[in-house]
Amino acid sequence: MNKKSQSQAKTTLWQRVALILLGVFLSLVILETGLRWAGFVFTSIQGYQNWLSVSQKGSYRIMCLGESTTAGSYPRQLETILNESGLKVKFSVINRGYAGTNTSVILSHLEENLDKYKPDMVITMMGVNDNRNYVFYQDNGGAKAKDFLHSLRTYKLMALLWASLRPRVEKEDLYDVKKSVPLMSFNDTEIKTYCNHLDTLDESSLQSFPEEGRLEAVERFYKKLTDLCPESDRLYYFKGLIYLEEKEAREAKVGEEFLKKAIEMNPRNSDAYTMLGECYRDRKEYDQAVGLLEKAIDANPHNDRAYTLMGLIYLEQQKYADALNIFKKAITFNPNVDRYYGGLLLVCQAMKGCRDSQEYYREIQRIRSSYYSADTVNNYRQVKKILDKRGVKLVCVQYPMRSLAPLRKIFEGEIGALFVDNEGSFKAAIQKSSWRDYFYDIFGGDFGHATQKGDGLLAKNIADSILKRYFNLN
Repeated sequence: MNKKSQSQAKTTLWQRVALILLGVFLSLVILETGLRWAGFVFTSIQGYQNWLSVSQKGSYRIMCLGESTTAGSYPRQLETILNESGLKVKFSVINRGYAGTNTSVILSHLEENLDKYKPDMVITMMGVNDNRNYVFYQDNGGAKAKDFLHSLRTYKLMALLWASLRPRVEKEDLYDVKKSVPLMSFNDTEIKTYCNHLDTLDESSLQSFPEEGRLEAVERFYKKLTDLCPESDRLYYFKGLIYLEEKEAREAKVGEEFLKKAIEMNPRNSDAYTMLGECYRDRKEYDQAVGLLEKAIDANPHNDRAYTLMGLIYLEQQKYADALNIFKKAITFNPNVDRYYGGLLLVCQAMKGCRDSQEYYREIQRIRSSYYSADTVNNYRQVKKILDKRGVKLVCVQYPMRSLAPLRKIFEGEIGALFVDNEGSFKAAIQKSSWRDYFYDIFGGDFGHATQKGDGLLAKNIADSILKRYFNLN
């Protein structure tokens, strides 16, 4: 074959490859368009039915989503403030905040909650419990690319087809907080496979159990585990968490015994030491609590919960030098945990000021303004997309004391959400009185779980923003 013939053959081959690729691309475009059109029709019908259902109730429904900061009293106070605003509108506020949850679990239950409560508006204050797989803000193009890929109907269809071809039991399918797999529904075969992954049992595992009768459901699941899995310290740790969640003295005592059993089986179980130390702290048995937390840190020098609890114990005992030392020691292991600097600020306030307080505040601002959790940004965007499709208003609330800028960056370039700022009002309020008037602790670094007074200020800020933006009430 001469050179000209070889060149023509090569050209023909590339043309064929190009035509095949073009055909595949056009097929995907047509498939994606068809799936989106079908989704649009379905969503439009569903949205119209939801609108009819809501309009017959006679009240404006607001659903609050979040973690323990939402599970408190702010939704109830928000409902009172809105109904006393003078508007001829009946407001109904639904509290769907749960302690220990994260944005992945909240997202996984969103459609279910929307179907059940049919809200006109959703308020979110979430993200603090997300995995700390922080990335720089300037890298959020990667998150957007991943978000775009996962939004494609074709991608979702292929994922479903692939899932149907895989073996049913896989590690990520057994328990993944993002999917909120119901643990108590596992059969014996699935439980035996799950035995190899007991390290995933932690506080977030509780989210997959029902709200009512949870203790009974967990007992049933735990019995399956103990019958089918080898004895493990993680099993005892998990059951201890369950009983401690009940908050009753009798159950709490049982929970402590399970934690002690976990430590007996594994003297390096840092999590069990930490939870047991927290129990003693709640009873103000400080010496025992500190001893347990020291063991937790010895087993895991990166246990930020143990450092924070120990710092708070020293603060409650007015041992300010010890509190400063423990928070500074924690920073040497991880300089990017904002709650350590928040602890130092809290100690400075108790001491009526210290020379490094401005430096601590700058470090908090550095951490909060430089990083974000990839889980938080992706899940927040998915929440907004779902609400937009249903025509439900979204109100994004920033945590007290924190700048609104990082939250706005999540939705940079998008419109439609209302943002509520709680930075200036809380800082001003605390300057006039004290931290303890508005927060019980510093779990968030620059904020904590709100007191009744703190929840009242939070509810007022949210109500003012809603009334001004959506009801033209100044």
